[in-house]
Amino acid sequence: MDIPILLIGIDAWLEVLLFKPEDAKTVSEIALEHFINLAKAYAKAGAAFLVTPVMFANTALVNPEISREILIPLLKEGFSHLDIPIVFHYGGNRLADTIDLYRDLPNLLGFVLDERDSFDEARKRIGPDFILMGNLNGPYMPFRSTSDIIETTKKLLENRKTDRKFVFATSGADIPFDTEPDTLAALRDVFVSPSGVSENA
Repeated sequence: MDIPILLIGIDAWLEVLLFKPEDAKTVSEIALEHFINLAKAYAKAGAAFLVTPVMFANTALVNPEISREILIPLLKEGFSHLDIPIVFHYGGNRLADTIDLYRDLPNLLGFVLDERDSFDEARKRIGPDFILMGNLNGPYMPFRSTSDIIETTKKLLENRKTDRKFVFATSGADIPFDTEPDTLAALRDVFVSPSGVSENA
C-alpha cells in the first residue's frame, strides 16, 4: 500500500488508483513483487512473523469504498503468497472502528491497535481468534510523565486480563532514544515481579 507513495507521492498514487487503472496495475505489481520477496527473505532468515505497516489502507486517508474495492484486493494478493504469519500495523492510526474490513485477509495473525483504540470494540468486531497488540503510544513517551505511562499501562492490563490473545506493545512504532531510562525501567517493573516472573504469565 505504501511503497507507491514513497515512489511517486500520495497525491499521484491516489490519482493513479482512481483514474489510471492500467498504470495502477503496473505500479502495484512492482510493489507486490518487492513485498513478497522481502517477506520471504525475512521468513527464510528465521522471522516468526511479519509486522507490515498498512497506513494507506486507513479509512482516515481513503474512503472505505476505495479500501474495499481497490486496496484490500491488493493486500489479499500480497498476503496470499506468503508462508509467514502477518501482523497488520496501521502506523499509529485508529483501527478498532474499521478492523473488521481486514479480518478475511490470508495469513493474518493479528493487529496492532493505537492507544486511542478500544480493545473491547476491536475484539467485538474481530472475534476471539486474532491476536490484538498494543496500545501504549511509543513515540510520545518522552513527553509523558512516568506516572501517566504506568497508570495507562496498568489500566490496559486490567482491561485485558481475561484476553488470552492480547499482547502488550507500543503503538505508533518506536520508542524514541530520548525516553528517560527510569521510565522504561518503571514500565518493565509493571510486568516483572521481584522474582523475575511475569505477573501476567
